[in-house]
Amino acid sequence: MKNKISYLLILSKFFIFLIVSLYIIYRSEIIYSGQYRSYYFYEFFLSIFLCLFFLYSSFKNSSFKINSLLVFYSSIFCLFIIELYLTFFLKPIRIEDIHKKFSKNEKFELDLRTRKEFYLDEKKINPEIVVSVSSDNFISKDKKFIPLSAISNKETISCNESGQFKKYFSDRYGFNNPDKMWDKKETDFLILGDSFAHGDCVFEENNFAGNLRKISKKNTINLGYGGNGPIRSLAALQEYVDLINVKNILWMYYEGNDAQNYIYEKKNQILNNYILDENFKQNLYLKQKKINELIYTTIDQELDARKVNFNVKNLIKLNATRRLFLSKTTQEINLNGHFFKIFERAALIANKKKANFYVFMIPSAEKLYGNKDYSQSEKIKKELEKRNIEVVDLFKELISDSSEEFYPFNYKSAHFSKNGYNQVANFIYNFIESH
Repeated sequence: MKNKISYLLILSKFFIFLIVSLYIIYRSEIIYSGQYRSYYFYEFFLSIFLCLFFLYSSFKNSSFKINSLLVFYSSIFCLFIIELYLTFFLKPIRIEDIHKKFSKNEKFELDLRTRKEFYLDEKKINPEIVVSVSSDNFISKDKKFIPLSAISNKETISCNESGQFKKYFSDRYGFNNPDKMWDKKETDFLILGDSFAHGDCVFEENNFAGNLRKISKKNTINLGYGGNGPIRSLAALQEYVDLINVKNILWMYYEGNDAQNYIYEKKNQILNNYILDENFKQNLYLKQKKINELIYTTIDQELDARKVNFNVKNLIKLNATRRLFLSKTTQEINLNGHFFKIFERAALIANKKKANFYVFMIPSAEKLYGNKDYSQSEKIKKELEKRNIEVVDLFKELISDSSEEFYPFNYKSAHFSKNGYNQVANFIYNFIESH
Protein backbone atom coordinates (compact mmCIF):
# COMPACT_ATOMS: atom_id res chain seq x y z
CA MET A 1 0.00 0.00 0.00
CA LYS A 2 2.80 2.37 0.96
CA ASN A 3 4.60 1.63 -2.33
CA LYS A 4 1.40 2.23 -4.32
CA ILE A 5 0.79 5.63 -2.70
CA SER A 6 4.37 6.74 -3.30
CA TYR A 7 4.11 5.54 -6.91
CA LEU A 8 0.91 7.52 -7.49
CA LEU A 9 2.39 10.63 -5.90
CA ILE A 10 5.53 10.35 -8.04
CA LEU A 11 3.46 9.80 -11.18
CA SER A 12 1.21 12.74 -10.35
CA LYS A 13 4.30 14.98 -10.06
CA PHE A 14 5.46 13.78 -13.46
CA PHE A 15 2.16 14.81 -15.07
CA ILE A 16 2.01 18.09 -13.14
CA PHE A 17 5.45 19.18 -14.38
CA LEU A 18 4.67 17.92 -17.86
CA ILE A 19 1.63 20.19 -17.90
CA VAL A 20 3.69 23.06 -16.43
CA SER A 21 6.31 22.58 -19.18
CA LEU A 22 3.62 22.71 -21.87
CA TYR A 23 2.11 25.81 -20.25
CA ILE A 24 5.50 27.54 -20.26
CA ILE A 25 5.88 26.71 -23.96
CA TYR A 26 2.37 28.10 -24.55
CA ARG A 27 3.19 31.38 -22.80
CA SER A 28 6.60 31.71 -24.42
CA GLU A 29 5.76 30.72 -27.98
CA ILE A 30 2.04 31.43 -28.37
CA ILE A 31 1.19 34.34 -26.07
CA TYR A 32 4.54 36.15 -26.50
CA SER A 33 5.47 34.74 -29.93
CA GLY A 34 8.89 33.61 -28.72
CA GLN A 35 9.93 37.13 -27.75
CA TYR A 36 10.53 36.23 -24.10
CA ARG A 37 12.14 32.89 -24.91
CA SER A 38 15.38 33.59 -23.05
CA TYR A 39 13.43 34.48 -19.89
CA TYR A 40 11.18 31.42 -19.98
CA PHE A 41 14.11 29.10 -20.75
CA TYR A 42 15.10 28.84 -17.08
CA GLU A 43 11.61 27.92 -15.93
CA PHE A 44 11.18 25.48 -18.83
CA PHE A 45 14.53 23.81 -18.09
CA LEU A 46 13.61 23.34 -14.41
CA SER A 47 10.15 21.96 -15.26
CA ILE A 48 11.54 19.47 -17.79
CA PHE A 49 14.24 18.39 -15.35
CA LEU A 50 11.67 17.69 -12.62
CA CYS A 51 9.37 16.00 -15.11
CA LEU A 52 12.14 13.60 -16.20
CA PHE A 53 13.31 13.12 -12.61
CA PHE A 54 9.88 11.97 -11.44
CA LEU A 55 9.51 9.75 -14.49
CA TYR A 56 12.84 8.16 -13.60
CA SER A 57 11.79 7.87 -9.94
CA SER A 58 8.63 5.97 -10.87
CA PHE A 59 10.80 3.04 -11.95
CA LYS A 60 12.87 2.98 -8.77
CA ASN A 61 12.19 1.15 -5.52
CA SER A 62 9.87 2.38 -2.77
CA SER A 63 12.66 3.83 -0.64
CA PHE A 64 13.94 5.98 -3.53
CA LYS A 65 10.41 7.19 -4.27
CA ILE A 66 9.80 8.21 -0.66
CA ASN A 67 13.15 9.99 -0.37
CA SER A 68 12.50 11.81 -3.65
CA LEU A 69 9.13 13.01 -2.39
CA LEU A 70 10.63 14.13 0.91
CA VAL A 71 13.30 16.16 -0.86
CA PHE A 72 10.71 17.64 -3.21
CA TYR A 73 8.22 18.65 -0.50
CA SER A 74 11.02 19.99 1.70
CA SER A 75 12.26 22.11 -1.20
CA ILE A 76 8.75 23.43 -1.88
CA PHE A 77 8.33 24.23 1.81
CA CYS A 78 11.64 26.14 1.83
CA LEU A 79 10.66 28.08 -1.28
CA PHE A 80 7.43 29.22 0.32
CA ILE A 81 9.28 30.20 3.48
CA ILE A 82 11.58 32.34 1.29
CA GLU A 83 8.54 33.77 -0.51
CA LEU A 84 6.83 34.67 2.76
CA TYR A 85 10.01 36.28 4.05
CA LEU A 86 10.48 38.32 0.87
CA THR A 87 6.82 39.34 0.92
CA PHE A 88 6.33 40.21 4.58
CA PHE A 89 9.64 40.49 6.41
CA LEU A 90 12.30 41.74 4.00
CA LYS A 91 12.86 45.37 4.88
CA PRO A 92 11.71 47.46 1.90
CA ILE A 93 13.76 50.38 0.66
CA ARG A 94 12.58 53.34 2.71
CA ILE A 95 12.13 56.71 1.11
CA GLU A 96 14.53 58.07 3.75
CA ASP A 97 17.23 55.69 2.51
CA ILE A 98 16.54 56.41 -1.15
CA HIS A 99 16.86 60.14 -0.64
CA LYS A 100 19.66 60.07 1.94
CA LYS A 101 22.50 61.16 -0.33
CA PHE A 102 20.39 63.46 -2.41
CA SER A 103 18.70 65.34 0.39
CA LYS A 104 21.55 65.89 2.85
CA ASN A 105 22.70 68.99 0.95
CA GLU A 106 19.19 70.25 0.21
CA LYS A 107 17.35 72.70 2.43
CA PHE A 108 13.96 71.03 2.60
CA GLU A 109 12.24 68.30 4.57
CA LEU A 110 11.41 64.97 2.96
CA ASP A 111 7.78 64.58 1.92
CA LEU A 112 6.79 61.11 3.14
CA ARG A 113 3.20 61.25 1.91
CA THR A 114 1.96 58.78 -0.67
CA ARG A 115 0.98 60.14 -4.06
CA LYS A 116 -2.68 59.77 -3.13
CA GLU A 117 -2.22 61.58 0.18
CA PHE A 118 -0.38 64.39 -1.58
CA TYR A 119 -3.12 64.60 -4.24
CA LEU A 120 -5.91 64.81 -1.64
CA ASP A 121 -4.04 67.49 0.30
CA GLU A 122 -3.36 69.52 -2.85
CA LYS A 123 -7.02 69.35 -3.89
CA LYS A 124 -7.85 71.34 -0.77
CA ILE A 125 -5.71 74.14 -2.21
CA ASN A 126 -6.53 73.65 -5.89
CA PRO A 127 -9.72 71.60 -6.47
CA GLU A 128 -8.85 71.26 -10.18
CA ILE A 129 -5.43 69.66 -9.71
CA VAL A 130 -4.96 66.25 -11.39
CA VAL A 131 -2.36 63.48 -11.61
CA SER A 132 -0.61 62.09 -14.67
CA VAL A 133 -2.23 58.80 -15.70
CA SER A 134 -0.38 56.31 -17.90
CA SER A 135 -2.10 55.19 -21.09
CA ASP A 136 -1.34 51.64 -19.86
CA ASN A 137 -4.74 51.99 -18.23
CA PHE A 138 -6.41 51.97 -21.66
CA ILE A 139 -4.39 49.56 -23.81
CA SER A 140 -5.84 46.32 -22.48
CA LYS A 141 -9.39 47.64 -22.50
CA ASP A 142 -11.81 47.88 -25.39
CA LYS A 143 -11.58 51.60 -26.04
CA LYS A 144 -12.54 53.54 -29.15
CA PHE A 145 -9.35 55.58 -28.85
CA ILE A 146 -6.13 55.51 -26.83
CA PRO A 147 -4.88 58.78 -25.33
CA LEU A 148 -1.15 59.46 -25.37
CA SER A 149 -1.05 62.35 -22.91
CA ALA A 150 -2.64 63.73 -19.75
CA ILE A 151 -5.56 66.04 -19.00
CA SER A 152 -4.98 69.38 -20.71
CA ASN A 153 -4.42 72.81 -19.17
CA LYS A 154 -4.27 71.60 -15.58
CA GLU A 155 -1.79 71.64 -12.72
CA THR A 156 -0.61 68.03 -12.78
CA ILE A 157 1.12 65.94 -10.10
CA SER A 158 4.06 63.91 -11.35
CA CYS A 159 6.06 61.88 -8.78
CA ASN A 160 8.51 62.03 -5.87
CA GLU A 161 12.02 60.59 -6.18
CA SER A 162 14.04 63.48 -4.82
CA GLY A 163 12.21 64.05 -1.55
CA GLN A 164 9.52 66.38 -2.92
CA PHE A 165 6.58 65.82 -5.24
CA LYS A 166 6.90 67.57 -8.57
CA LYS A 167 4.09 69.29 -10.45
CA TYR A 168 3.74 70.84 -13.89
CA PHE A 169 1.04 72.69 -15.83
CA SER A 170 -0.03 70.67 -18.87
CA ASP A 171 -0.43 72.27 -22.30
CA ARG A 172 -3.47 72.31 -24.58
CA TYR A 173 -2.85 68.68 -25.60
CA GLY A 174 -2.00 67.34 -22.15
CA PHE A 175 1.79 67.26 -22.57
CA ASN A 176 4.46 68.71 -20.27
CA ASN A 177 5.13 71.99 -22.09
CA PRO A 178 4.47 75.69 -21.66
CA ASP A 179 1.39 76.03 -23.88
CA LYS A 180 2.88 78.90 -25.90
CA MET A 181 5.35 76.44 -27.48
CA TRP A 182 2.60 75.35 -29.89
CA ASP A 183 2.18 78.90 -31.21
CA LYS A 184 5.77 79.27 -32.45
CA LYS A 185 6.46 79.25 -36.18
CA GLU A 186 9.27 76.72 -35.86
CA THR A 187 10.09 73.95 -33.42
CA ASP A 188 13.81 73.27 -33.17
CA PHE A 189 13.53 70.14 -31.02
CA LEU A 190 10.70 67.62 -30.76
CA ILE A 191 11.14 65.01 -28.03
CA LEU A 192 9.59 61.51 -27.99
CA GLY A 193 9.70 58.79 -25.38
CA ASP A 194 8.41 57.57 -22.03
CA SER A 195 8.60 59.01 -18.51
CA PHE A 196 12.26 60.01 -19.02
CA ALA A 197 11.28 62.17 -21.99
CA HIS A 198 8.20 63.37 -20.12
CA GLY A 199 10.44 64.53 -17.27
CA ASP A 200 9.06 62.49 -14.40
CA CYS A 201 10.07 63.54 -10.88
CA VAL A 202 11.67 66.87 -11.82
CA PHE A 203 10.14 70.25 -12.51
CA GLU A 204 9.31 71.08 -16.13
CA GLU A 205 12.22 73.51 -16.51
CA ASN A 206 14.65 70.77 -15.41
CA ASN A 207 13.66 67.96 -17.81
CA PHE A 208 15.22 67.40 -21.25
CA ALA A 209 12.90 69.85 -23.00
CA GLY A 210 13.18 72.52 -20.32
CA ASN A 211 16.96 72.32 -20.33
CA LEU A 212 17.13 72.46 -24.13
CA ARG A 213 15.01 75.61 -24.09
CA LYS A 214 17.41 77.23 -21.61
CA ILE A 215 20.58 76.08 -23.39
CA SER A 216 19.56 76.79 -26.98
CA LYS A 217 17.07 79.63 -26.45
CA LYS A 218 15.01 77.82 -29.07
CA ASN A 219 11.53 76.32 -29.18
CA THR A 220 11.25 72.76 -27.88
CA ILE A 221 8.13 70.58 -27.70
CA ASN A 222 7.94 67.50 -25.53
CA LEU A 223 5.64 64.64 -26.66
CA GLY A 224 7.06 62.19 -24.11
CA TYR A 225 4.69 60.60 -21.62
CA GLY A 226 4.97 58.06 -18.82
CA GLY A 227 4.52 54.47 -19.99
CA ASN A 228 4.83 55.24 -23.70
CA GLY A 229 6.77 52.45 -25.38
CA PRO A 230 8.01 52.50 -28.99
CA ILE A 231 4.61 52.20 -30.66
CA ARG A 232 3.00 54.89 -28.54
CA SER A 233 5.98 57.16 -29.17
CA LEU A 234 5.53 56.66 -32.92
CA ALA A 235 1.80 57.28 -32.45
CA ALA A 236 2.49 60.60 -30.69
CA LEU A 237 4.74 61.62 -33.57
CA GLN A 238 2.15 60.74 -36.22
CA GLU A 239 -0.67 62.43 -34.29
CA TYR A 240 0.98 65.78 -33.53
CA VAL A 241 3.92 66.36 -35.90
CA ASP A 242 1.78 67.99 -38.59
CA LEU A 243 0.81 70.74 -36.14
CA ILE A 244 4.36 72.11 -36.13
CA ASN A 245 7.33 72.81 -38.37
CA VAL A 246 10.11 70.78 -36.77
CA LYS A 247 13.88 70.70 -37.37
CA ASN A 248 15.12 67.91 -35.07
CA ILE A 249 13.24 64.87 -33.78
CA LEU A 250 14.82 63.30 -30.69
CA TRP A 251 13.68 59.82 -29.65
CA MET A 252 14.67 59.06 -26.05
CA TYR A 253 14.75 55.24 -26.00
CA TYR A 254 14.86 53.79 -22.48
CA GLU A 255 16.73 50.48 -22.30
CA GLY A 256 15.06 49.52 -19.03
CA ASN A 257 11.60 48.67 -20.36
CA ASP A 258 10.88 50.06 -23.83
CA ALA A 259 11.27 46.66 -25.47
CA GLN A 260 8.94 45.12 -22.88
CA ASN A 261 6.42 47.89 -23.49
CA TYR A 262 6.55 47.10 -27.21
CA ILE A 263 5.42 43.50 -26.51
CA TYR A 264 2.49 44.88 -24.55
CA GLU A 265 1.61 47.56 -27.10
CA LYS A 266 1.65 45.41 -30.24
CA LYS A 267 -1.29 43.36 -28.94
CA ASN A 268 -3.52 46.42 -29.29
CA GLN A 269 -5.04 46.81 -32.74
CA ILE A 270 -5.41 50.59 -32.56
CA LEU A 271 -1.68 50.96 -31.81
CA ASN A 272 -0.73 48.39 -34.45
CA ASN A 273 -2.50 50.51 -37.05
CA TYR A 274 0.22 53.15 -36.67
CA ILE A 275 2.72 50.62 -38.02
CA LEU A 276 0.48 49.01 -40.64
CA ASP A 277 -0.78 52.30 -42.10
CA GLU A 278 1.50 55.32 -42.39
CA ASN A 279 -1.54 57.57 -42.77
CA PHE A 280 -3.39 56.23 -39.73
CA LYS A 281 -4.40 58.74 -37.07
CA GLN A 282 -6.86 58.91 -34.20
CA ASN A 283 -6.92 62.71 -34.60
CA LEU A 284 -6.27 63.05 -30.90
CA TYR A 285 -5.64 66.78 -31.11
CA LEU A 286 -9.35 67.13 -31.95
CA LYS A 287 -10.44 64.81 -29.12
CA GLN A 288 -8.84 66.48 -26.12
CA LYS A 289 -12.19 67.02 -24.40
CA LYS A 290 -12.95 63.29 -24.67
CA ILE A 291 -9.41 62.46 -23.53
CA ASN A 292 -9.90 64.62 -20.45
CA GLU A 293 -13.21 62.96 -19.65
CA LEU A 294 -11.73 59.48 -20.03
CA ILE A 295 -8.70 60.17 -17.84
CA TYR A 296 -10.80 61.76 -15.09
CA THR A 297 -12.54 58.40 -14.67
CA THR A 298 -9.23 56.61 -14.02
CA ILE A 299 -7.50 58.92 -11.52
CA ASP A 300 -8.63 56.97 -8.45
CA GLN A 301 -7.66 53.71 -10.13
CA GLU A 302 -4.20 55.10 -10.94
CA LEU A 303 -3.61 56.24 -7.38
CA ASP A 304 -4.86 53.00 -5.80
CA ALA A 305 -2.81 50.89 -8.23
CA ARG A 306 0.36 52.12 -6.52
CA LYS A 307 -0.56 50.47 -3.24
CA VAL A 308 1.47 47.40 -2.34
CA ASN A 309 -1.09 44.76 -1.37
CA PHE A 310 -0.67 41.09 -0.52
CA ASN A 311 -1.78 38.85 -3.37
CA VAL A 312 -2.42 35.12 -2.83
CA LYS A 313 -1.96 34.42 -6.53
CA ASN A 314 1.50 36.00 -6.46
CA LEU A 315 2.37 33.95 -3.38
CA ILE A 316 1.37 30.68 -5.08
CA LYS A 317 3.36 31.62 -8.18
CA LEU A 318 6.40 32.46 -6.00
CA ASN A 319 6.70 35.82 -7.73
CA ALA A 320 9.10 37.41 -5.24
CA THR A 321 11.38 34.35 -5.21
CA ARG A 322 11.43 34.13 -8.98
CA ARG A 323 12.34 37.80 -9.21
CA LEU A 324 15.15 37.22 -6.72
CA PHE A 325 16.73 34.40 -8.71
CA LEU A 326 16.06 35.82 -12.17
CA SER A 327 16.87 39.47 -11.40
CA LYS A 328 20.40 39.24 -12.79
CA THR A 329 19.63 37.15 -15.82
CA THR A 330 19.43 38.67 -19.27
CA GLN A 331 15.76 38.83 -20.16
CA GLU A 332 16.49 39.28 -23.81
CA ILE A 333 13.50 39.85 -26.04
CA ASN A 334 13.52 38.50 -29.57
CA LEU A 335 12.84 41.60 -31.64
CA ASN A 336 11.94 41.18 -35.29
CA GLY A 337 11.37 43.44 -38.27
CA HIS A 338 8.05 44.62 -36.85
CA PHE A 339 9.91 46.32 -33.99
CA PHE A 340 12.42 48.08 -36.22
CA LYS A 341 9.70 49.17 -38.63
CA ILE A 342 8.55 51.54 -35.87
CA PHE A 343 11.80 53.48 -36.08
CA GLU A 344 11.86 53.26 -39.87
CA ARG A 345 8.42 54.88 -39.91
CA ALA A 346 9.60 57.65 -37.58
CA ALA A 347 12.66 58.25 -39.77
CA LEU A 348 10.38 58.42 -42.83
CA ILE A 349 8.19 61.02 -41.13
CA ALA A 350 11.28 63.05 -40.24
CA ASN A 351 12.48 62.82 -43.85
CA LYS A 352 9.13 64.07 -45.14
CA LYS A 353 9.29 66.97 -42.70
CA LYS A 354 12.92 67.61 -43.74
CA ALA A 355 13.93 67.15 -40.11
CA ASN A 356 16.91 65.39 -38.56
CA PHE A 357 16.12 62.19 -36.64
CA TYR A 358 18.14 60.88 -33.69
CA VAL A 359 17.70 58.01 -31.25
CA PHE A 360 19.32 58.50 -27.83
CA MET A 361 19.55 55.31 -25.78
CA ILE A 362 19.05 55.88 -22.02
CA PRO A 363 20.48 53.24 -19.64
CA SER A 364 18.57 52.20 -16.53
CA ALA A 365 19.78 52.55 -12.95
CA GLU A 366 20.10 48.75 -12.86
CA LYS A 367 22.56 48.84 -15.72
CA LEU A 368 24.66 51.59 -14.20
CA TYR A 369 24.90 49.83 -10.86
CA GLY A 370 25.78 46.53 -12.54
CA ASN A 371 22.63 44.63 -11.60
CA LYS A 372 21.59 43.64 -15.12
CA ASP A 373 23.02 42.96 -18.51
CA TYR A 374 21.53 44.95 -21.38
CA SER A 375 23.66 43.53 -24.18
CA GLN A 376 20.53 43.53 -26.32
CA SER A 377 20.77 47.31 -26.51
CA GLU A 378 23.93 47.00 -28.59
CA LYS A 379 22.09 44.72 -31.01
CA ILE A 380 19.25 47.24 -31.31
CA LYS A 381 21.76 50.01 -31.97
CA LYS A 382 23.42 48.00 -34.75
CA GLU A 383 20.08 47.16 -36.36
CA LEU A 384 19.02 50.80 -36.35
CA GLU A 385 22.35 51.91 -37.79
CA LYS A 386 21.89 49.38 -40.62
CA ARG A 387 18.76 51.35 -41.44
CA ASN A 388 20.76 54.61 -41.56
CA ILE A 389 19.30 55.88 -38.31
CA GLU A 390 21.59 57.97 -36.10
CA VAL A 391 21.85 56.28 -32.68
CA VAL A 392 23.70 57.56 -29.62
CA ASP A 393 24.43 55.29 -26.65
CA LEU A 394 24.35 57.69 -23.70
CA PHE A 395 25.86 55.03 -21.42
CA LYS A 396 29.04 54.87 -23.48
CA GLU A 397 29.19 58.51 -24.46
CA LEU A 398 28.36 60.17 -21.17
CA ILE A 399 27.15 58.20 -18.19
CA SER A 400 29.22 55.03 -17.65
CA ASP A 401 31.77 56.49 -15.21
CA SER A 402 29.44 58.78 -13.27
CA SER A 403 26.38 56.74 -12.31
CA GLU A 404 25.73 58.54 -9.02
CA GLU A 405 25.55 61.90 -10.78
CA PHE A 406 22.65 60.64 -12.90
CA TYR A 407 21.00 58.21 -10.49
CA PRO A 408 21.95 59.45 -7.01
CA PHE A 409 20.34 56.40 -5.45
CA ASN A 410 20.50 52.75 -6.54
CA TYR A 411 16.78 52.36 -7.09
CA LYS A 412 15.33 50.12 -9.79
CA SER A 413 12.63 52.43 -11.15
CA ALA A 414 14.51 55.69 -10.68
CA HIS A 415 14.64 58.49 -13.22
CA PHE A 416 17.51 60.92 -13.67
CA SER A 417 18.29 63.47 -11.04
CA LYS A 418 17.99 67.17 -11.86
CA ASN A 419 21.71 67.17 -12.62
CA GLY A 420 21.38 64.06 -14.78
CA TYR A 421 18.69 65.62 -16.97
CA ASN A 422 20.81 68.74 -17.32
CA GLN A 423 23.97 66.88 -18.37
CA VAL A 424 22.13 64.78 -20.95
CA ALA A 425 20.41 67.85 -22.40
CA ASN A 426 23.75 69.64 -22.72
CA PHE A 427 25.28 66.61 -24.39
CA ILE A 428 22.35 66.34 -26.84
CA TYR A 429 22.54 70.02 -27.76
CA ASN A 430 26.30 69.93 -28.32
CA PHE A 431 26.02 66.68 -30.28
CA ILE A 432 23.40 68.08 -32.64
CA GLU A 433 25.25 71.37 -33.06
CA SER A 434 28.44 69.51 -33.97
CA HIS A 435 26.56 67.51 -36.59
